[in-house]
Amino acid sequence: MSARPVMTVQSPIGKKQLDSRGSAVGAARMDPAEAYGPNPMLLKEYIDTGSEKAWTDIKKRIDNVYVTVSSALESLDAEAPFSGDIKEHVSSGKKLFFKPNLVTLPIIDFTTHEPRLIGSCTPWEFIAAVMRWFHDRCDITYHRMALGEAGTSMFSAAIMASRAFGTPVTTQAVMEGKCGDNYGGWGFYFARKYLAECHDSAHTDDPMRGYEESVAGVCLPAGRVNDRLLIYDINKIDADYSNGRDVPVADGVNFKSITLHKAVIGGDPSDPQDIRDWPGCVLVNPTRLKIHVSELFTCTLKNLGMGLYPMEANASREPGKYAWKYAVPNLQTPRFKLSLPHGRWVLETDADTTMPVRDKNGRYIWKRTGGMQANIADALQAVRGQDVMMLHLIDAIETVNINHSGPGGVVIPEGLVFAGMDPVAVDTCCSRYLFSMVPVAGVDKVRREYKLASDVIQKVPMPGIEGKKHRYRRRVRLPVLALRCFTALREPGPGAAAVLRGRERPLAGRYFSLLEPATRPR
Repeated sequence: MSARPVMTVQSPIGKKQLDSRGSAVGAARMDPAEAYGPNPMLLKEYIDTGSEKAWTDIKKRIDNVYVTVSSALESLDAEAPFSGDIKEHVSSGKKLFFKPNLVTLPIIDFTTHEPRLIGSCTPWEFIAAVMRWFHDRCDITYHRMALGEAGTSMFSAAIMASRAFGTPVTTQAVMEGKCGDNYGGWGFYFARKYLAECHDSAHTDDPMRGYEESVAGVCLPAGRVNDRLLIYDINKIDADYSNGRDVPVADGVNFKSITLHKAVIGGDPSDPQDIRDWPGCVLVNPTRLKIHVSELFTCTLKNLGMGLYPMEANASREPGKYAWKYAVPNLQTPRFKLSLPHGRWVLETDADTTMPVRDKNGRYIWKRTGGMQANIADALQAVRGQDVMMLHLIDAIETVNINHSGPGGVVIPEGLVFAGMDPVAVDTCCSRYLFSMVPVAGVDKVRREYKLASDVIQKVPMPGIEGKKHRYRRRVRLPVLALRCFTALREPGPGAAAVLRGRERPLAGRYFSLLEPATRPR
């Protein structure tokens, strides 16, 4: 292959050649005012009144998102071709599996149909746009696609829906956003409706097929289903592990093996029938760019690294007894993934009551772990070890500030879409966009002064005491390096992230955070 011409650009520090090394990241920008904006209230109007005008306005806005998604994916495909490989994997029997980020539900209120917790989830409109691109541009039928999530709020949302509707509601129905004549939840039913109405009438892969299975809450082996688009609740591992299996974690920190759903990782390689039933997938990771309350920001790595652990993976083989591997409490329906360390130092708690445990001297018992970053790295390593091809998309059309999970979160219109095959490169690119606060012309000076290993530098106020007064001084830190999973997931050797045909500088040296706690908590 002939070398691509090197482009020279004028920068604040003079003429520079764009770096063309490392992993490519496709990017596209749109006017965010032409995207989601009024959609939640338009959807309420459509649900309540059947207004075709409201639905037509929603469709036009999804069309705008589709154009932007297409630009990002086609830019990536031109720079680092991927679509041919995905088509080959799907042709071999694998599903194109979409894993959105559904943190807090409902988005559509179960009673009023008004928007709730906007910003906490990947918009269903974004999923519709991405699915349409693979269908229209890659000739992958909707019946070769599937969608699944293991969000912590789905069980409680299903309980809320059941009470509101007066009938049992499955977690898959909550993701659909429609159960019979009742509405509320996320909204994938409307993604189906949009795709069906954009569909060539000569095609037989009706995206509406599969909705009834969601309402029923069934989990069908992916290899046996070729005539519908199914939703999987990948939180739920059957008691006999027929739809899940343990996989090893190379160099695992928190876990040496992890139980994952077969819809993602495929069946047991030593069992031909299991492989036919669960052929595995190409994992499409469409998530939303959000500030995180404890982990700086949440992007591609965290959506998979925390979002693939199933809540209902029972370590007990005793009938009627629950010992969930990754969730608490040990009741029939767990509530939180608190068996996954959320910090470096973890307070030992009782698995049944979740109350802190003391030792024989009455002291609380602390355990040193790899923290949430190691959870993320371990899960990604487990999936990579099963030879799962992955594509990552970031919806930064409306980013979320302050709180990733909904309450207190602030939606910030940015109009951006990013796409890449390397999650570290994509997250590095997004972290630079969010946090790089030092002008290019001053980066080298600051790096030398503070002996920093990266040029993604954030200015932060640091508290101190001056005499009897509290004073804040301006300091700097490397925000992206607070995510330790970058270390575990980056391949040896030089690495870089790219934006279209421009590249970001390699992050050389050891990754570290200037704010890491140095001692055991008291």
